[in-house]
Amino acid sequence: MMTPPSIMCLMLLLATSAAGAVQPDRCEGDCKGARAQVLLQTGSVGRQRFAAHGSGEEFKDVQRVASMSLSEESSLVEDLVTEVLSTGQPLTGVQEEIIERLNESFVTETLPGLQKRHDSDQELLNVHAASFAHCDVDLETNSQKVSTLNSDQSSIESAHTECLAQEGSLQSSEKLMHEELTAYLKSIQSPSSMMPEQRAPTPAMDDFVAQNLEFFRSLSSSYDSLKEQISTVEAEVEAKTANCSEVGLEFDEKFCLWKTEVENAKSNYLNCRTEVGTLYRETLKAAHSNAEGRRADLAAVLKVQCYLRMLLDGTTQEKLKECNDAEHTTECADTDNGAADPWGDDCAAYTAFPNWCGGHYDGPNFFSGTMCCVCGGGEQRSALDIAEPQLLDLNQRVLDGLGAPGSQVQCTAAGSSDAGSLYGAYAAGDAATTYP
Repeated sequence: MMTPPSIMCLMLLLATSAAGAVQPDRCEGDCKGARAQVLLQTGSVGRQRFAAHGSGEEFKDVQRVASMSLSEESSLVEDLVTEVLSTGQPLTGVQEEIIERLNESFVTETLPGLQKRHDSDQELLNVHAASFAHCDVDLETNSQKVSTLNSDQSSIESAHTECLAQEGSLQSSEKLMHEELTAYLKSIQSPSSMMPEQRAPTPAMDDFVAQNLEFFRSLSSSYDSLKEQISTVEAEVEAKTANCSEVGLEFDEKFCLWKTEVENAKSNYLNCRTEVGTLYRETLKAAHSNAEGRRADLAAVLKVQCYLRMLLDGTTQEKLKECNDAEHTTECADTDNGAADPWGDDCAAYTAFPNWCGGHYDGPNFFSGTMCCVCGGGEQRSALDIAEPQLLDLNQRVLDGLGAPGSQVQCTAAGSSDAGSLYGAYAAGDAATTYP
């Protein structure tokens, strides 16, 4: 029969588990003392009760067991199993009740606690992985803004180009008129008659004056008309030049605004991915570290459960060896992934009818012997393994679609984005997070 110290150890284990003394992934300071304090505050150990500030050997036993790790608890139960094997005495009803209650506490509290912390890490990792999508959403939003600015500057550029063409046309007209006036002046011929030698009101003088008056009247009229046309074109050229200058300044402003937004959109997107990527990698590292510790705890708990089942079902050396040799951190998972045999049956169906194993009903894409656990296939997986989410690739399509503004305009006073880092505050808030 189990000795009193052994049954006391089981009772202490039960109280420790019932008090929620599941090993945390991380703690600071006196972890053992913290776990003992949790137990002592409950004051309950099996059917016995201790004061919160008790003393003596019972109090020391409570402190000792409450400070145990799950691996140490596993070792303790293994010692109890060995003791049962050596005595060969069956368990009493009270002892079986204690073992059943201890096993129940593992099922209802310890294992769910491990799974809950695993799920919390996985959820946090998934959140950070999903943050890459927020970078893409922001990029798409900025891309639409850039597209509008590009359309604006393209429209102004077209107007400026048209204005310069009109200015050039007017300048050509002005030049042509100057050339026409010059050619006209060079081509005119004064009257061929010479002024009479006799400077007197003679018929010859009258004829000379009449001829010259007609010539200069015609010259004055033509010259004034051409000069007026030139003055009109000069005014049009001056007005068009001023207008083109205004349009040019507007184009420069629109172009530089577009160029700045393109540069900011690219920079913000790449910075966002860098910050999110850094946070994701830190979270992934912490999650894997936590998972490693939880897998060790899980192995210890499952081994303890294996020992407890042995105590209830009958302890033998063979069963003890099976518990010690078994891999307690993984379980077999089918790998058919939607594949089925020619009759449409997958590994789940083979689990219900294991006599189908043997490869007799395999198909071109279904191999029961390698895919189905019941047939000796599948693969070992742990429920506490961290699943690394699929991360979004760099959105090169949208980046390229932003455009590549040239340097035809010197944007010496290019604006700076006030958007800042999309995840600056978010990253800063999580940087000091202590992962559970």
